[in-house]
Amino acid sequence: MDGSQVYNWDGTMTTFSPQPNNAKDYFERQFTVDNTLSFSGGNESTTFRLSLQDMRNQSMLPTHEMTRQGINLRASHQVSDRLTAEGKVNYIRQEVHNRPALADDQENVMYQFRGMPRNTQLSNLRDYTIGLNEQLVGYSEDINQEGFPRHWSNATHTEQPYWIVNNIINEDTRERVMGFVRVNYDFTDWLSAQVRAETDFYVDKWHNHAAIGTRTPGQGDGTLGDQVHRFREDNAEFLLTGERSVTDNLTITANIGGNYKRDFFNNTNYSGEQLAVENLYVISNAQIQNTGYDLQETEIQSLYAFGQFNWRDFWYVDWSVRNDWASTLPSDNNSFAYPSIGTNFIFTDAFDMESDILSYGSVRANWAQAGSSADPYQLSGTYGLVANPHQGQPGAAFQDNIPFIDLQNELTTSVEVGADLRFFEGRLRVDGNWYSNSTINQILIYSGLNGFWLF
Repeated sequence: MDGSQVYNWDGTMTTFSPQPNNAKDYFERQFTVDNTLSFSGGNESTTFRLSLQDMRNQSMLPTHEMTRQGINLRASHQVSDRLTAEGKVNYIRQEVHNRPALADDQENVMYQFRGMPRNTQLSNLRDYTIGLNEQLVGYSEDINQEGFPRHWSNATHTEQPYWIVNNIINEDTRERVMGFVRVNYDFTDWLSAQVRAETDFYVDKWHNHAAIGTRTPGQGDGTLGDQVHRFREDNAEFLLTGERSVTDNLTITANIGGNYKRDFFNNTNYSGEQLAVENLYVISNAQIQNTGYDLQETEIQSLYAFGQFNWRDFWYVDWSVRNDWASTLPSDNNSFAYPSIGTNFIFTDAFDMESDILSYGSVRANWAQAGSSADPYQLSGTYGLVANPHQGQPGAAFQDNIPFIDLQNELTTSVEVGADLRFFEGRLRVDGNWYSNSTINQILIYSGLNGFWLF
């Protein structure tokens, strides 16, 4: 690059000189402002804390920004010497404008800078659309139109960096609420009960659009899309806990509980292509329209117990058993149990071993089973509506995988043995394990071109 006068990509004369900061100057100064205001108080029986948060972030990438607001309230109350109650609620709202694309995505600004000539002046790119009666050198007629990208390259696999951040837009919003209420009652000094209910739900909204003239494949005639996700998980549980020394040598801990869990998920979406009117991003402006809807609901009811036997603080035996009733399994198979038992023996304490070499030694063994259910709607065949009708008649397509009316729960069995040895007052430690896992009734879904199977 010798500083001579040459024709630029936009047809004007320019100096053939390197522009060392033509990529760097594209980015802006980034800043984040995070403010939190909190209040707390209480008396001998009641406490509370309220916090308010506001966070605002301006990215170094032009037009990319994020805001988040939150409210958090937690309170507790000692109703009596035996009864306590507490609760918490947390509300979060987050908005993001123009999340950047990554890797070799054609809409990734950094990916485009890889091919930008070193003599390209950034000032020539800020006016990112072709003006009235403007004609760019070497451009084909289909992309050399008013309102289309002004770009240093006429290659269809590239995008103009300023076009990306101004005409290829994505926005998302999330509103989320989490909370719980818990009540605890002490019957005696060794027996207590707890009841807890909690919820977690959020709504996600996404919008994206690409202006007419975008070079990304499939978006040249303008596109738009909107989605709304709704998710909710509710849990209700009780737990009865007892811990008591039966003798001077033996302490027993036992817990009995139950849980109810319900999940709800709903997705509504639509997308459009070939916009009739430029810069109007509503579904009725799209000549090709696609819609989608998804609904999933699951429920699991559980009863469980777990506990521990403690013999003189050197021999421990832990056990558990749980039974689940899952809505995603057929009625004849929807109940399944899985127990576990494990032990840990600290032989250095049991035999009063005192050594300057071996300061601690224990051996352990565990056997456990874990059960799990399937995804919803695997038991019967379902049809999905086809977006594009055939000869004016609506249609439907059968699901990809075959239904399994006798579906059973997965069951994984694991065995573990190990030892923990510590030498020289803990300066050297050797901890080793051997374990084995096996699973039966494993649910694997495979969709093939000529058929489908479910094992």
